[in-house]
Amino acid sequence: DFATSAGSNGDLFINGGTDGAVGGNLNVTATTGNITDTVALNVTGTSFFTTSASNGTITLNNASNGLIGSVTLSTTGSSGNVTIDNGTTAINIAASTIGGNLAVTAGDSITDSGIITVAGTASFTTDTSNKLITLNSQNAITGQVTFSTTGTGGDVTLDNGSTAISLGTISSSDIGGDLILLTDAAQTISNAITLNGSGAALSVTVDNSKSLNIQNALTTNSGSITLSADDDIIFTAAGDLSSTNGTLSITADDDSTSDVGSGGALTMADGTVFNSGSGTITATSDENLTLGQMTTTNSTSNAITLNSKSGNILDGGDTNEDLTAANGTIVVSAGGTFGTTSNAIEKTSAGINTSGVTTSLEDETASNTLAGTNETVGEASVDQTINIVENLVKSASKNSREPVGGSSNTVSLGINPDPAGFDPLLVDVFAEKYELVNTEGFDPELSSAVGPLNDFWFSESEEN
Repeated sequence: DFATSAGSNGDLFINGGTDGAVGGNLNVTATTGNITDTVALNVTGTSFFTTSASNGTITLNNASNGLIGSVTLSTTGSSGNVTIDNGTTAINIAASTIGGNLAVTAGDSITDSGIITVAGTASFTTDTSNKLITLNSQNAITGQVTFSTTGTGGDVTLDNGSTAISLGTISSSDIGGDLILLTDAAQTISNAITLNGSGAALSVTVDNSKSLNIQNALTTNSGSITLSADDDIIFTAAGDLSSTNGTLSITADDDSTSDVGSGGALTMADGTVFNSGSGTITATSDENLTLGQMTTTNSTSNAITLNSKSGNILDGGDTNEDLTAANGTIVVSAGGTFGTTSNAIEKTSAGINTSGVTTSLEDETASNTLAGTNETVGEASVDQTINIVENLVKSASKNSREPVGGSSNTVSLGINPDPAGFDPLLVDVFAEKYELVNTEGFDPELSSAVGPLNDFWFSESEEN
């Protein structure tokens, strides 16, 4: 410990030849003015740096510093800034309170062993490859936070306790590894995050019954994107998620409690796009799950998985197709409906599993989506399952096929009461938008050869 009795304005000078090395602990307090270093400080034990005067600063930026033990920092006032460079030595920041801004640089890992409270901005930099930044002590950094690491092992973890995290823009060169963010406060991501490291993953977790709002693009190269909140997760049109082949996992109401009417909803604005490349997409909510667009080239049986435990799965708009998984299967479960009759879910997929869910689908051409057997169409709406038979068109004579044109939501067709031949009459309605298949009567005086149109034949052996 150092002390001076030379008066309130007394200065303390450390001789660079011998006094920069401390075999035990170092405790430095400036009752007035600032703390700076002109020599490298190499301290084996713990270090304490305190400025008592308002707006006093701590500047320890000698690149040869080596503070081995934990470091405690304390300043007051909005200009009470702290800058510390620990050279090639890892730095462990103990419980500290900084009235201004904090800037920490190390050639090894940066960790904490107590709550770091910063009223201003904070930046953390590791300037050698594959070094970690791990700040998981329920910290309280109020201002904007930035990070810089290199190498695919240069992961960053920040737990900001009950304080929302204010992130600056994170570009592709800022963080080499994973980025993990945790907070117990309502959280908004308003600046873009781009992780370009191979396999670098992004995770944002919001606890304490709070919500997550995504207002800008989140992008990884090939790593996963995992978002979870105890309450709602809301995406604006600019809040896209994108990865070349990483999984996308979004979970609203992540407290595992079904709260009908008050649980978490997952809402994508019209124009929001989740694109996982060849990875899978999983979206879960307790209340309504509202879709922008989810798209993947994944070819597995769970290319896109949707689960609204207590609510409905809804179409959020028509800027893009809702679900695109041309090579894979869409799996749906919900406490309510999958789409509505007035606003159906548009999708392209190799298959869809909606067992037990009230569905309203707007499908593409029959050749793309209804070519196989055992497809279910409008099960709840018409209280029956229609089995579409592959290549059904071949079972009807050419003269018995009646095309339906136009693009309105209502399919209308007048039928010749005296068609050629005795084959079943085939009407292609699946290429159009429609809610229900309806048949209306005809004038029996036109022909006695045709019975009432009260049936549709979808195969030669099965009538519905």
